[in-house]
Amino acid sequence: MSITYSDLAEFGLPLVTPENPDFARLADEVRNQLSSPMQQFMEGDGNAIAVLVNQSGKTVLSLAVVFRFEDAEGHRSTNHFSGPFPGGGLHDVLTGAAPVSPRTSGHIFPGSRRLITTQGVRGDNTDVIPPDANDPRRGMVGSFGWVGGRWRGAEPVSGDLLLDFAIFEDGLCVGPDQYGGFDALMAEVSERRRIATEILEALQKGASRGDIFEIVRPLAKVPPPPPPPARTGPQAQPPHPHAQHQFAQAVIHQLIQLDDLALRSVFENAARPLAIQLRRP
Repeated sequence: MSITYSDLAEFGLPLVTPENPDFARLADEVRNQLSSPMQQFMEGDGNAIAVLVNQSGKTVLSLAVVFRFEDAEGHRSTNHFSGPFPGGGLHDVLTGAAPVSPRTSGHIFPGSRRLITTQGVRGDNTDVIPPDANDPRRGMVGSFGWVGGRWRGAEPVSGDLLLDFAIFEDGLCVGPDQYGGFDALMAEVSERRRIATEILEALQKGASRGDIFEIVRPLAKVPPPPPPPARTGPQAQPPHPHAQHQFAQAVIHQLIQLDDLALRSVFENAARPLAIQLRRP
């Protein structure tokens, strides 16, 4: 398979490709981390196309990878992986409500590696930090399938692999960011804080769960679809409606599941200012 690679080696995130003599060894080492039968099954679904090595000396809090390819039938597709999203724990790390942890899904610790396949990104931090035998998530963190693309069944014959966007633990955000990850993240952080602050103010005035539901109900409606892709490349969905929708949907779920104390804690954490200031180079 012919692939063009674009990594972020200048920021300490190189890709080791199949032409590199170390590729097979590194790929096997990541495979050996996959102690869970589910992970082994997921990894077996795709061909290995690169190994990402975190040589930055810093933890990567979030990473976006894009794989554009043409299959043997001549169909062109784009698969996009980005994780974790704010709803998946990134927001709590950015505000200081949760620590940077090797068990947090999507975090890549210094020296750790990830196997990128035609079906997703595999691996976890157990190659640099001993696994916790008592952690029920052991063997399941760090691996993700592709989103945003459609798999047609035919094997890819050519394509290009792009490290599109990465967020480091010191707040530095790097990469070409063709999918607008930085703007979407800033919009999500801003909207979560705005909505959570409004809810906390309502709670101080004696608002009920029904009142909170009425605050978020209009925001939970599905946002309008994104515009069609431009010829020059993909376009991200408008970030503010999407951010409102995501957080409002989460709040409705939490209204059902959480007790009063836990629910207030969710809003207090969401209303926090960023402890890690995000910036572009």
